[in-house]
Amino acid sequence: MDIENNKNIFESIFQDSSAVMILIKEDGKVIDVNDAAVKFYGYSKEEFKTMHNYDFNTAPKDELKKYTKQAHNRERNYFEFIHKLKNGELRNVEVNASMLNVGGKNYIISIIHDITEKKRSEEKLKESEMLFKSLSVNLTSGLLLYNRKEIIFANPRAHETFGYNKGELLGLNPVNLISKKDRNEIHAGFDEDIKAAGATSRYILEGLKKDGSSIWLLWQTATIKLKEQNTKLATFCDITEMINMRNQIESDKELFKTLIENMPLPVGIYKDKLLFVNPAAEKLFGYNKEEFYNKYVWEFFDENDKKFNQIKKSFGKIKNKEKFISKYIIRCKKKDGSIIYANFFEMSIVYNGEIAGFGVIHNITDEVLEKKLISEEKEAYKELSEIDELTKIGNRRAFDKKLEELLNAADRYERALSLIMFDIDRFKDVNDGFGHEIGDYVLKEITKLIKRNLRNTDYFFRYGGEEFMIISPETPLSTAKELAERLRLKIEEHDFNIGASLTCSFGITEAVKGDTNASIVFRVDGALYNAKNTGRNKISWE
Repeated sequence: MDIENNKNIFESIFQDSSAVMILIKEDGKVIDVNDAAVKFYGYSKEEFKTMHNYDFNTAPKDELKKYTKQAHNRERNYFEFIHKLKNGELRNVEVNASMLNVGGKNYIISIIHDITEKKRSEEKLKESEMLFKSLSVNLTSGLLLYNRKEIIFANPRAHETFGYNKGELLGLNPVNLISKKDRNEIHAGFDEDIKAAGATSRYILEGLKKDGSSIWLLWQTATIKLKEQNTKLATFCDITEMINMRNQIESDKELFKTLIENMPLPVGIYKDKLLFVNPAAEKLFGYNKEEFYNKYVWEFFDENDKKFNQIKKSFGKIKNKEKFISKYIIRCKKKDGSIIYANFFEMSIVYNGEIAGFGVIHNITDEVLEKKLISEEKEAYKELSEIDELTKIGNRRAFDKKLEELLNAADRYERALSLIMFDIDRFKDVNDGFGHEIGDYVLKEITKLIKRNLRNTDYFFRYGGEEFMIISPETPLSTAKELAERLRLKIEEHDFNIGASLTCSFGITEAVKGDTNASIVFRVDGALYNAKNTGRNKISWE
């Protein structure tokens, strides 16, 4: 373009244009810019005239020289770059570059448009499209997009559900996927729903597969915006098996009731509590129906059994409406407290339209005894009876046994023996404020802390709840005081990682001639009571 004869017109257009314009030489040196460029980039005209295009263009210098040469030679006139403003901000721009001749010299005039927001919108749209594609392809439910006349999108699960090959659903009228008796229902209110984005519907429908066979579907629709047009989005899942099971149970309800009521094996239907038990269950456990229905199911099992936690997991599956089937050999508790061994079979069923558990118990106690498996269980019971399940130290039964033994020895040989009792201050606040799982963690953490700081000759027991006992043979009261104070400080200084500090109160007493378990425990309990009632986090002795 030769502008020599139209110089005044060019300068007027150049300076007054609202479009950003920059005039450069072939080497990229800036000759002039208009006011719009000054406003956009933030540089003054004087600053611009000291710059090259690579000073504000983020493209590599060598590449930029190549692009500038292409524009100069009229080989290319459109480019997209990222330009850097004076304040450091980066902007996406499109550049239309033209070569023009002024006074016999060739220059390049660049008209620059800010397309940053356009780029961002395109990227967001691309991300949305990729997300939708990923979700729809990997979705375990069928997904369709359709208008009143045809399906415009179907994911792989939709094709699989209806038995069509990839792409065969596209263009098909959606009513062809629904049985005739339900077609009016799927399109009931279609015209009204399609007018309002966000309108939703939910149906249980009978669908038709490509081969003409029927399936039951849970069909949910919503009206969405697609390319500025309101469109139906349908998600669905095949519930044929569930419907068939429900229909089968309903049709055989009386037969089921008759069979269950007369079964010799105990049977129960339950969620977290029992919903139904048969007479055989009442007879085995010794409860009447009313008592059964007021108890949680896990109360009928021995919580010390290794399979107990697996039993409790079933109730989470019922709550989450998951299917399951399990079988255990587990110890059960009768009303009178006695323990029986049982084969316990359970599975999920649909009961009154909801997921529930169905359990059958077969009493195998006699068989276990006959096979002499009880000897192994006796050892396990012995360990359980003397070891606290949570802290893995001796329990109260073990404490009573060891204290009696050591008291007798101290009395017989006239040797010193001290007893230390401590508990966690305000432990109820821990359970109430943080939950019982944190409470259990604290008990285990204190146990580990005390064990690390006891002598090899000391005996450590969990007496009950948050109370602990330490028996210290060959230890007078003065030494026991030092030991208790050292332990108290260790607990006070320990970080339990629960966002709160913990302390313990200690009671101490020394054995006297003729002491019994009851008398020495009475004294140490009184000492602990005094420590608790005179400020806590201290030691007291009698």
